[in-house]
Amino acid sequence: MTPVHTLPYDLSSLTWNDDHTNNDQDKYCYCGKGYSEHKTMMQCSTCLQFFHSACVSSVKRPLLYGDIFYEFQCSVCTQAEEKYTREVMKWKQAVQLILYHLTKQRRLSKGKQPEHFYFRFTEEICKLVEENWDVLLWDREMNKTWKNTVASSLSTQPDLFLSGVTKWDSAGKGLWALRSEEPLSKLSSARQAPKTETTKRLKKRKPAKDELQSKKRTRSSRYDHSPVTSPEHNQETTNNDDSGSIMKDTLPTMDKENTNAALDDGALGTTTKSDDSTSDKMKTADEAIVTTKRTIVSSDDLENVADSTTDFKVDDSTVNLMKTDSQPKTLKVRSQCLCM
Repeated sequence: MTPVHTLPYDLSSLTWNDDHTNNDQDKYCYCGKGYSEHKTMMQCSTCLQFFHSACVSSVKRPLLYGDIFYEFQCSVCTQAEEKYTREVMKWKQAVQLILYHLTKQRRLSKGKQPEHFYFRFTEEICKLVEENWDVLLWDREMNKTWKNTVASSLSTQPDLFLSGVTKWDSAGKGLWALRSEEPLSKLSSARQAPKTETTKRLKKRKPAKDELQSKKRTRSSRYDHSPVTSPEHNQETTNNDDSGSIMKDTLPTMDKENTNAALDDGALGTTTKSDDSTSDKMKTADEAIVTTKRTIVSSDDLENVADSTTDFKVDDSTVNLMKTDSQPKTLKVRSQCLCM
């Protein structure tokens, strides 16, 4: 057939509806004839005009009702041969197209028009799939399990297909219908049903006996803060404690004797003081002696106590206990003595 390069009407003069699916002049195709529900039509992707599939030379078999899974350019737009290629279809798209074609045929026929038309799985659905395999499923081979794939597509897409079991129980087994008879679109047919997230509950693994024992040891060690020491370290600690106790017992006695001696020497000095001031010094010295009992003296400083000068540092006052061999011992006491 010689390609048609001109149309018998002016395409630009046609008045189309908003969806560009029909025109008021009812002029279509190369032939210029009108639209017919009993004839399938295909649309050019360039000029958007519709053509009867029987008039398109590149189409060897008339299209099914609702078939939109192709790319087509008419010869008027190409000014050469027509361009016609099939798109790769998913299984659910092919099954949906088959059911739409069967439903459309029933609607165009005379007779009772129920809400949904149900079709038999093997005798009608699978038979039409097999007849149009090279057009719809041209990209894959027909294997032995393809009917199982069709059945899976029907049963796993409840938003697209209705099972006869829901209407007639066991008597409707093997019967299927379209949920909606709206014209197919590439977006709607490719849309998948929403998947519900399922959370798997994992069983807890029972711990082994070794793990339980290690956990018990970890828990016990967490609350046991006593240091681990050797017997030799314990013996040294005992000796240090004994020396420290001796130190604490003897140190206050030494400080008291040195303080009393310092008070006696101070009383015999060149400067004479009243009895009241002397009694105040004695009282303050006693407080200083009591405070020294609260201090902790290590065993390392035991040898330096008698010969060195001991200073008690306070905020605004200082108690100095000085011991020398040649000069008399003196005690200088200031008020508000606080030993640190």
